[in-house]
Amino acid sequence: KQKDKEGNCYGGPAYYIEHALHKPLIAAVFCVFLIATYAVGFNLLCSYNLQSTFEVYSFYHPTTTPVIIGLVLAVTVGYCILGGGKRIISMTEKIVPVMGILYVLISLIVIFAHITHIPAMFAEIFKDAFNFRAIFGGLSGSCMVYGIKRACIPMKRASAPPRMPLPLRMSRIRPSRDLSRPFPFTSTRSCSARQRH
Repeated sequence: KQKDKEGNCYGGPAYYIEHALHKPLIAAVFCVFLIATYAVGFNLLCSYNLQSTFEVYSFYHPTTTPVIIGLVLAVTVGYCILGGGKRIISMTEKIVPVMGILYVLISLIVIFAHITHIPAMFAEIFKDAFNFRAIFGGLSGSCMVYGIKRACIPMKRASAPPRMPLPLRMSRIRPSRDLSRPFPFTSTRSCSARQRH
């Protein structure tokens, strides 16, 4: 990670590939795929989900409403991104508290608007949580996760660098001549010599 004259940070895998591996072509290809991933996999999907939430309202038009929402999102995101990390931070610290407050208020409004259904809700939760279908689903899911972990851990250990054997590591410890030092600085020879004295 590096800083420019204005104090903005930049860096990442593309810089590692270019400077450490000396592969500028691979770094450029990585940047292209990363931009495509964020544009299609993240931003496009999030904007589609956002505009689809307005389909339940009467003012929603399948042709014009997605375009308007997309333009508003494009302008807002572009304003944040083109301003660098400092602008993203300044926008985030203003938006996130408002989002949190609105989320809590809307949740309380929904709860109090349907407060008569709360006992039935808890009854339905406990009813569906302890039936055979739920128990079998939870058991099969936990078995699947355990099996995936059992398969991934040996692969991770196989790809890890080999550890140094214990005798070789102990032989690299230089014995201390000072017998008055505490445990972290004394070797096995100094400890045995102290016991003999």
